[in-house]
Order: sequence, then structure tokens, then C-alpha cells
Amino acid sequence: MSVLESGPEPCTWPTTVNELETAEQFVVLSFRHCVFSQSDKDYPLGKGALREHLKTLGNDDGEMALTYISQLVSCMRRGARRSFSLYAPCYPGLGVDEAWVICFLAACQSRQPNLARTLANWMIKPIAFDELMKPSIGFAQTLYKNDVLLPLRFCMSATGPISTWATDGPVTIH
Repeated sequence: MSVLESGPEPCTWPTTVNELETAEQFVVLSFRHCVFSQSDKDYPLGKGALREHLKTLGNDDGEMALTYISQLVSCMRRGARRSFSLYAPCYPGLGVDEAWVICFLAACQSRQPNLARTLANWMIKPIAFDELMKPSIGFAQTLYKNDVLLPLRFCMSATGPISTWATDGPVTIH
């Protein structure tokens, strides 16, 4: 098929938080609140993030999820290949590293370790992978337990889901 022939619509990706599904919005806001709370002395941990967690997950699971995402962010800071970027909690845009967090946690929640490892290697030094996985899986499974289900949108093509590419062996992303 040539470029000029019409075919299936290409897959479009969200560029704003409002275009995300509710579970993805929850992850982005949690990530933003957590990073800002660890970065800014005037933004104490829990001020925004805990409120978001508790509203959806209840007290016990909210506290657990907050602990997990705090550990995840700390691991990312220690093991990052590069600086990661994000927007302020109230900003409507969606950053590429925020999209990465959604994709990574969706892989953890869907129990796709090869995909999670591939995504982690993009952002995290290999030595930090094991340290990153425990809080990531914990956070993703706490969300799952509370029906906050992350879609595998990064495994979609214009013609439908790609269901096996991430689990059929090593994956190289160029």
C-alpha cells in the first residue's frame, strides 16, 4: 500500500491529561504530586498525592499506594539514565516521560515482565531494575485490586492489538 492510498486510521496518542482514561489520569497525577513533593519543600508529601489516592483507593490501600509510588520515584531518581521531565500537577499537557510511567505501570499490572524490562531499560540503568520492580508492581497491583485498570494502549496498532510481540523473546527498540 502506498502512502497515498487510504487505509486504517493511524493510532493517535493522547497529548493532554484530559485525553487519558481515568486510570491513566490517576497515575499521572499521582506521579506528578509525588515528584513535586520530593522536590519542593513547600509541597509536602501527601498534600496532593495522598488526597488523590485516598479518594479512589480508601485509607489502607491509599497509604500503601502512596508508599509504593514514593519508592518508585526514589528509585527512578537514583537509577535514571537521564533527567526525566514532567509537568506541574495542574498542567493539562502530557509529557513523554509521564506517558512512559503509564506504559511501564500498565506492563507491571498486566504481568508482562519482558515488556516492563524493555520499558525500564529505556529510562533506568540495568543495575536499578530489580530495585524499581518491587514498588512498581506493588503500586500497579494495588491499583488493580481497586479496579483502577491501566490499558495496554502502547500495544495497539492501527489494525488492532499487538498481543505477542512483547513476550516472544528479546525486544529491541530503535
